[in-house]
Amino acid sequence: MAKQENRPTQPKLRPGDPNVPIFHGVRVIDLSTIIAGPSAGRMFADLGAEVVKIESPGGDLFRTFLMEFEQPRTHGSAFDHLNLSKLGLQLDLRKPHDKHFLKTLLKDCDVFITNVRIDGLQRLGLDYETLKSDFPHLAYVHVSAWGHLG
Repeated sequence: MAKQENRPTQPKLRPGDPNVPIFHGVRVIDLSTIIAGPSAGRMFADLGAEVVKIESPGGDLFRTFLMEFEQPRTHGSAFDHLNLSKLGLQLDLRKPHDKHFLKTLLKDCDVFITNVRIDGLQRLGLDYETLKSDFPHLAYVHVSAWGHLG
């Protein structure tokens, strides 16, 4: 039997303690790209929430937006900035297994952030009307930088 390593334990965080971030214990799924949605997820992460960023197999398009001085990097610093402190997960939501896995994660989450177009969310079965009955506890945040028609 392998010997267990003695590791220091993290101090218990108690609600009301001034050292506890305001969103400690809040779990967020961030299914968004570019700037507006990831900015919302970053704010949650900055305030102590556990944020899981979901990316498609090709990755967030914003990864490839490089500033002139960033060559020859493979992804831009703006992407890093907006997704700092987030966990990452790659899912192909067109595949039933991956969509099921996302819904499994949503069972234990408090907030779902997305900026996917409404028609795309409906095709995936991830629109508010579809999710609200299975996840009544979930705060559904649909972010649009240009409005829902823009």
